[in-house]
Amino acid sequence: MLIKYTFDKELLNNKTQLFPDAICDDPWVLYHGTSNLAEMCIEEGGIFRAEDNIQKEDVEKVVNIYKVLNWCGVDQGGLAVLEPFSLLHDFSEKNVGAIYMAETSYRALLYATYDFAGGEVARALRKAINDIDRYFSEPKLRYEHLDMLKMEYEQTGKVGMPQECIDMFWLESELRCLESIRRKCKAPQEQYAYGIVYAVRFNENDCQNLRYHQSMGVIASGTIRPEKMVAKVLIPSDFNYVFQQYDRRIKSIVERIGIIGALQR
Repeated sequence: MLIKYTFDKELLNNKTQLFPDAICDDPWVLYHGTSNLAEMCIEEGGIFRAEDNIQKEDVEKVVNIYKVLNWCGVDQGGLAVLEPFSLLHDFSEKNVGAIYMAETSYRALLYATYDFAGGEVARALRKAINDIDRYFSEPKLRYEHLDMLKMEYEQTGKVGMPQECIDMFWLESELRCLESIRRKCKAPQEQYAYGIVYAVRFNENDCQNLRYHQSMGVIASGTIRPEKMVAKVLIPSDFNYVFQQYDRRIKSIVERIGIIGALQR
């Protein structure tokens, strides 16, 4: 039976956790952060990677604009996430359909916030497209970028001439072409009412469908059945996430206990 706990700000501040100790001290429990958009589907059919409106081609289109500009953007949640993690990791053949589970409820909480509505790919696209908007509308940003390119050419002795200007007609046309992608990325935030963090209990037999990634947590393939979920907490829409240390995560990794330990072995 899925137990619903009330969001307890005092518990979160004091212990960096969303659930009682009986759940958070259980090394076989992992966590999944999402929002009201997926609530009904998850509780009826389990946690699974739904057919996404955002395609690999959408991500490639945005990344290619940055390549033509020879620019990295200014928001570290934009291109810096979109290319290495979204394009090269999430859309790699090995990870299509993968589900990401966090080692602690606090880590999962990040993905239940308004900023992450629709998932990390949608968030990275929103930020990356917003940076391109700024590049188009803020001459100062373009001039600083071109000055940086000239300085790099002078310092490294590259062959040829540094980029002198940006084709603004081309960039304006590209931005118009991004409108459909922009709408797909914004829709989850427009429909966001609250976040949700689920606590999911696994056992040794589940290891065949799980793998541990040092920076991305536990990656699951297939569907995580509803009966695996033991509890959930609804997250207020205005909650502001602040990064803190995950003591229990470190303990699970170092001591090789529970589901993390089983996957490491």
